[in-house]
Amino acid sequence: MIRPDRQRMGLGLFLIESIRQHMKGRISLVTSFPNDKSTGPTIKKGPHYLGEAPLYWRMQDISSLFRGLGWTRIPSLVAAGVNMVMRALYSLIALPSLWEKRYRHDERRGFEDGKSLADYPRDACGIYFKRDEAFLRWRFDRHPEMDYTVIFLEPGGRENSTDGYIVLAVMDYEGFRIGFIVDILVHPLALRPARYLITQAARWFETREVETISCMMAGKNAYTLALQSLGFFRVSNRFMPRELNLSFRVLDPDLDFDYATDPLNWIITWADTDLV
Repeated sequence: MIRPDRQRMGLGLFLIESIRQHMKGRISLVTSFPNDKSTGPTIKKGPHYLGEAPLYWRMQDISSLFRGLGWTRIPSLVAAGVNMVMRALYSLIALPSLWEKRYRHDERRGFEDGKSLADYPRDACGIYFKRDEAFLRWRFDRHPEMDYTVIFLEPGGRENSTDGYIVLAVMDYEGFRIGFIVDILVHPLALRPARYLITQAARWFETREVETISCMMAGKNAYTLALQSLGFFRVSNRFMPRELNLSFRVLDPDLDFDYATDPLNWIITWADTDLV
């Protein structure tokens, strides 16, 4: 961060180069989320990858889309009719399979509400930020500004049964009421339990009258497939109130450069930023 009265003096470039020198020999791989003001200096320092952050959205109230596009004269009856059709379609595509009907869940406030935690591994996901008890309690139970709800996928009591969680938050941002899927993890990773958790999240958001739901999810995996199967679409920065980019830089010459700089090989969620 640069003080407003000290911007455009090269301090951003100086700090980037200083921290890069500090990390040499200590860190193998760096990722960052440069916003519209810090993207320029990031480009000048030659990131190995720079692209739009992978954001998936699902409309819950079509009026918010019209407002975002600047259309303020859409008749309320038209919006209500479109919403009714849209929600009927969401209900249809969320119909559970016979296997999904076996899942159960438990809703709690954060991770410290009496839930005993083991490490949550992200299997079959390539590159990711570690999820363990220390991180989860720090990130979600001790955050100073946000109120998080966690829906836990309850194991079925069978050998190799599935476990996992999904973290939810609601935020009013620039006149829109947004529901955020802040983090999701299923172990072992599979499409059906991921769909089940996202379906429960959508129902939770519906009772809180959010206008749209957002989920950051990199890669091509069961999570992105579950999102797409439930009506979520990848949305470009040009339709967002502000830009949010994602960058990678490889510092270890022994790493597979092509693998490490391909977003399809990563798992990244809102929990890996300080924005939600």
